[in-house]
Amino acid sequence: MALVTTARAQLDPLLATLDSTLLASYLEAATEMIEGYCDRTFASATYTELLNGNGLHRVTLANAPIRSVTSVTIDDSLSTGTLDIDASTGIIESTKHFTKGWQNVSIVYVGGYSDIPDAVQVACIQMARSLAGVSLTSKDPSLKSEKMGEYAYARATGGETTMVSGNASVMALLSSYVSIRGL
Repeated sequence: MALVTTARAQLDPLLATLDSTLLASYLEAATEMIEGYCDRTFASATYTELLNGNGLHRVTLANAPIRSVTSVTIDDSLSTGTLDIDASTGIIESTKHFTKGWQNVSIVYVGGYSDIPDAVQVACIQMARSLAGVSLTSKDPSLKSEKMGEYAYARATGGETTMVSGNASVMALLSSYVSIRGL
């Protein structure tokens, strides 16, 4: 599911005239790019994460905010340790350590946003604009350079106009939503 509805995206004057089906495709593609860049899913759902045990008392889940934790299994045994959950960051601390191992920790939880933050929705709309080839300026987003005398131009290569990391305003909007796993 896209991070922003087609109806909201069509409020943007640059996207308003696009066919709804095409716009929905751009929004889906923008969502995939944003969630890949942020290394997380934004929509509220029940998630099961397999994590590598780190030998510490702390792990970080990908899809904050955390609403609730259903179960924590370490090395195929249900953990009976007390959990301290930082809902906003997805950090879970346990009185029991997360035994070192490869994907030996399984955590089932409800996480994500029931209402996608406005900054994320705006980033999705900006990425959809880029994919559709429309912008606030008249410059063609696929144009890398242009010269007037003895006219010459160069196209951007390899998706420079569609990558999140190539769009400073989108990166700024998403900066506080990038997953902090690995702490």
